[in-house]
Amino acid sequence: MMDRKRICIFSFVILLLIQCFSVNASDE
Repeated sequence: MMDRKRICIFSFVILLLIQCFSVNASDE
């Protein structure tokens, strides 16, 4: 069960990173 929760958190972090990069790309 812990593995599944970790994967969920990992995916969430990846999404946040992608959003950050997208904003930076649009800013420049």
